[in-house]
Amino acid sequence: MAGIKSDLLVTKTRMPQLPRDWVARPRLSAMLVETLWHKLVLISAPAGYGKTTLVIEALRDLKKPIGWVSLDASDNIPGNFWTYFITALQSILPGVCQPALNSLQSPQPPPTEWLMTTIINSISICEGDFTLVLDDYHIIESKDIHEALSFFVENMPPRCHLVIASRIDPPLPLARWRVKGEMAELRADDLGFTIEEASSYLKSM
Repeated sequence: MAGIKSDLLVTKTRMPQLPRDWVARPRLSAMLVETLWHKLVLISAPAGYGKTTLVIEALRDLKKPIGWVSLDASDNIPGNFWTYFITALQSILPGVCQPALNSLQSPQPPPTEWLMTTIINSISICEGDFTLVLDDYHIIESKDIHEALSFFVENMPPRCHLVIASRIDPPLPLARWRVKGEMAELRADDLGFTIEEASSYLKSM
């Protein structure tokens, strides 16, 4: 892709493979897919609840474009975060947001509002629905990133859907989006195994 930095870890913007010992959970997969008409789907639960596996299982056969970012501590630098964010978008919308990506590679960071506006305007031309996944968002502690992502969610086009998987609720205006019906949630109580799923898991060990 033109403009992509050579030192990007490309595997961070590819959906991971399902683990070898995964147990199919069609009940949860269907639940997640049915929520994707919302702006935001938040999957919030402690470690070990299978958040990432659920997202992979639910979305891998979805006949709509899926972008993915596996976040790590280095992404607390806003330039890194938004570079991977745009790279994930370009994996499903080739060339989109290129001016914003170019600006992130310049010595002087671009103004946040300009960056968000450029990204939002660029993806607004997309004619079909697409989903972007931010996995392990609990790693992000940057207030600047939280504020910019809030602006993005508030103003993103209706064909864009964001899935956030996190061990804790992110410091985003969740209450406002919940009241407005713009957000769906899957939590620890939802992700718990049913008796049948637990039996399948034990048999697979």
